[in-house]
Amino acid sequence: MPNATEPLIGDRSKFGWPRTLVAVLVLLVAAVCLAPFDVAISRTVQFGFFPGDLRKIFSLSEIFAHGYGVVLVLIGIGVLFPEKRIYIPRVAMLAAFSGLTAQFIKMFIIRERPGDFAGQWEKATSTWYGFIEPFNLNLETQLQSFPSGHTATAVGLAIGLTYVFPRGKYFFAILAVLASLQRIVSYAHWTSDVLTGAAVALLVSCLLMQDYGLGGFCNRLESRAGSDPANSDGTDSPLTSE
Repeated sequence: MPNATEPLIGDRSKFGWPRTLVAVLVLLVAAVCLAPFDVAISRTVQFGFFPGDLRKIFSLSEIFAHGYGVVLVLIGIGVLFPEKRIYIPRVAMLAAFSGLTAQFIKMFIIRERPGDFAGQWEKATSTWYGFIEPFNLNLETQLQSFPSGHTATAVGLAIGLTYVFPRGKYFFAILAVLASLQRIVSYAHWTSDVLTGAAVALLVSCLLMQDYGLGGFCNRLESRAGSDPANSDGTDSPLTSE
């Protein structure tokens, strides 16, 4: 039996702007500080000793950052936790919009991926080609390294699952970290790409936890479903417990 004092749903107040902006600032500062070492880090991972079993773990972790994985998670919530189906739209938006926002940004910035990089390994700046020319879009996959869309998706999904299943917050965080590291180990992204992707996800997720816009839409949807006797499982609505 669950503890009566234990929250059945996450507290949206924890996703307020002050806390989120601090976390975003920390990630962006870390990205800037590590950017000069992007090439060195990637080269160490690529040519240094890295146990095969550990690489396998990272490789399998990609599913948490992939669209197919997100769909499977959403189906799992609907099948295994019928009383929590009302939260599926928000979880789906958190994962999808985080990834899509990162994908949108990278269409305006040209940066070569580690796996396709043929420049000077000694210079981190040689990975950058700057912004795309006006009225053009960067549609070349090998030049869409910044930021990491997979990382943004994984972090957005982890936040959504933490909202629905608060007790699993550390587990979901670990899955997101593993999925993010997989992008570095697979030579798909530089370290600064991954950190920036996480920052993008935090900003998008904060927006979707507010009382306006799509966040407000999700609030109303969850509130109506939670007050419907046909959907009630005997617990209080998550919005009334805040």
